Amino acid sequence: MLIACDENNQLVSLMSESEELIEKIRGSKLYCVSCGEQVRLKNGQRKIAHFAHISKKTCDSFSEGETEEHLFLKQALASWCERDGLDYEIEAYLPELNQRPDILIGKLALEVQCSSISKDRLLQRTRNYLEAGYYPIWICGEKLAPKNKIKEVARSLCYFSENSGFYLWSIDWREKELAIQFHLEEQWNRQLHSVTKKWCFSSESLLQIFSFPEKRLFFHQRKHNTRELVQAYYQDLNKKLVTKDRCILEVQATLYNKGFHLLHLPYWFYYPGIRLFCCKQSDIFVKQKFFELVQFYGKEGICSEALFILAVNELEKADIYLIIFPNVSKKILIQQCVRELFHWLKVCQLIKKIENKWYYNHNIISDQTISFGNWHSQLGNKYLISATPIENMIL
Repeated sequence: MLIACDENNQLVSLMSESEELIEKIRGSKLYCVSCGEQVRLKNGQRKIAHFAHISKKTCDSFSEGETEEHLFLKQALASWCERDGLDYEIEAYLPELNQRPDILIGKLALEVQCSSISKDRLLQRTRNYLEAGYYPIWICGEKLAPKNKIKEVARSLCYFSENSGFYLWSIDWREKELAIQFHLEEQWNRQLHSVTKKWCFSSESLLQIFSFPEKRLFFHQRKHNTRELVQAYYQDLNKKLVTKDRCILEVQATLYNKGFHLLHLPYWFYYPGIRLFCCKQSDIFVKQKFFELVQFYGKEGICSEALFILAVNELEKADIYLIIFPNVSKKILIQQCVRELFHWLKVCQLIKKIENKWYYNHNIISDQTISFGNWHSQLGNKYLISATPIENMIL
């Protein structure tokens, strides 16, 4: 920590790191602002000067310990705020929440997460902020920032906007860069796709950077080779059935009870080889729920708005298959999920529009005489185009 209080309850800050200040407070009795326990000044060679608890007793605000990276980044963000002329507080103690954001700018709470954290704790801390009227911005440190795949802790730190899709903040203390990865998508094997934009420390207004996801100043399009993705996904399902993979056997057991087999589903279930980002494990369970709804209501035809509402309501009941995103409302999450499912149904021609209603395409589903290989070959060189800003996919 960089802030403590003295015996007169006056705040002592190490932001300046001046030798004069360090010598002045060396040997003084200092206390944690949050828990009131005594802390000591530490000024070694490896880390910048900071305070640390003397007792091993857990402090709710600093139970994760302080790494060199975390101390450096708090100081860097504070310096950025000063450069921008912002009214900010570092390690501001919020007694009503018993939490201390790294940086508080009005109602904006910046939290740099350098180490792993339980989902329950992350969810509770985020809810505490939101219920008290604060808006938390979680920023991944070096260990959590995703590269080829995203860790579950980092996934829980994701946000969503119509303009950026799923996105995530990260910060690099070595390169001195703040970054956003947006338009996040995953292949069936959890290979991550993203676009990254970076800013050097203090290069632009910090508040303007954090408003980036909501701006309509950019457009990004991604092209997925569905033929390759679907083939690899189907082969992997086959392999896991043969090797008796536990998760896949659970999926197969559920499908079997509904009269299906994992390798003989309507072909839409394997398309497009991109998984729903908000799903736990396999997204086949969610597709199954959605498919049953479309089968039932699509017989007589149903308008777009009604079908969309029904689908959202149905998936709300099946939320056990969905990941909880502390920074994304459940309603927005499910609406985005439904948009993607509708889009994939249309591409696979499982639903067709006649006048202003959608109908279930019985001809496509009933034609199960062709093998997966023949259907797969019919995909040819087709590509799935995904883009941000995200538009309403129900026409």
